[in-house]
Amino acid sequence: TLDRYYNQKQNNNKPRSTTKKEEKKNEHICVDLPYHEKSTEKLGKKLIQIAASLQPQLQIQPIQRPPPAISTFFSTKDKINTTLQSGVVYEISCRDCPSKYIGKTIRQVQRRLIEHGQPSDTTNNRETTTQTLSNLEQLHTRPKRTNKPIVRYGIDPTPINQQTISDTIEEKTNINHSALMKHAHEYQHQINWKETKILDKDTKPYRLLVRESLLIKQFQPILNRTVNSVPLIVFPEGIPTKKPT
Repeated sequence: TLDRYYNQKQNNNKPRSTTKKEEKKNEHICVDLPYHEKSTEKLGKKLIQIAASLQPQLQIQPIQRPPPAISTFFSTKDKINTTLQSGVVYEISCRDCPSKYIGKTIRQVQRRLIEHGQPSDTTNNRETTTQTLSNLEQLHTRPKRTNKPIVRYGIDPTPINQQTISDTIEEKTNINHSALMKHAHEYQHQINWKETKILDKDTKPYRLLVRESLLIKQFQPILNRTVNSVPLIVFPEGIPTKKPT
């Protein structure tokens, strides 16, 4: 019994010699082929023959797969406009110089651009309101026997109230403190509002601040007053552009 135990231990410690069958199993390659009925089968057989003639130890297994569906090449959802996106890190550039500004917003980009000083198109809004009023007058014809004044619900008869005045004052103060508008007034430059770029996205506010700080470190825009929005603990010097050697 002791001899058997001793011999078994010695056999277990010896390195096992790899056989030819094991070597052949190790050299096994799967090849994906698009399925086109009999032509796919012929191509698979030819590949097996070529591999066997060049390298007998190599085994090729052709796998027939159907072509990708058409829906993978076309997006089913409509593309959201840049100004209507929210939870993004954006970049605004100057038309007359290479100065840029990087910011973030949880709200829609359009609201943040107005706070920066983007001029609002009041003429388009007035045209749309007049068109809607004219359409309402055409649709709702008033009978001749009624002499009561028309009351339009949902439309404020007073064009300006105290709330709108306070909102405009707050917007003007924000615009005056905006770094973009200060740059435009100092150097008489024009800000390229229409070509605002989306650099990154995130739904969480703190993670969005981290992404903004990393992008400010990376691009170093001239118009940004702050170096980073939050302290960068993991990447204090920003994301490394080169891999460590």
